[in-house]
Amino acid sequence: MSNKANNKIGRPRVFKTSDDLLLKWNEYKHYCDNMTKPRTEFSQRLGQFFTQDVPAPITYTIGGFCIHNDISEQAFNETYMTNNEAEFLETVTRMHKECELNARMRFEQGAIDTRLHGMWMSNHGYKLPAQQQDDSGIAEAINKLDEVLNKITIGSGDTDCKPEETN
Repeated sequence: MSNKANNKIGRPRVFKTSDDLLLKWNEYKHYCDNMTKPRTEFSQRLGQFFTQDVPAPITYTIGGFCIHNDISEQAFNETYMTNNEAEFLETVTRMHKECELNARMRFEQGAIDTRLHGMWMSNHGYKLPAQQQDDSGIAEAINKLDEVLNKITIGSGDTDCKPEETN
């Protein structure tokens, strides 16, 4: 008889331990913090254009981490974020909190346009006060529309929509 515990199905884990995951997370953060982009400017003194690399850090995301480590986000979620994987739970929670903190920091420093605040922070469970008011207004409008439709249906006496016959 074969031992069921030794018959593993599927791909082996990319991160064997929580320490491996944390090490790769720190490498990803270093990668994000040290990104650069070329900037071209015209020098009037020299009379020519010149290009130089300038710092352009990017925001941490779990999706970016998965791409950086060649693992699908779905596989990451299924493997490391389930309740069965208590070993990884603390590290994954830390990763999510660091993503949130990094996005907030970039907004506060002005690195990300504030008009994108709602989109970015909604990934972390935040909701703008204007969005909350809009949701309640939509709910009220839907309720009023339901009332009007009910009055129309009840008032007509006939719920079937049949075309009128012409002679």
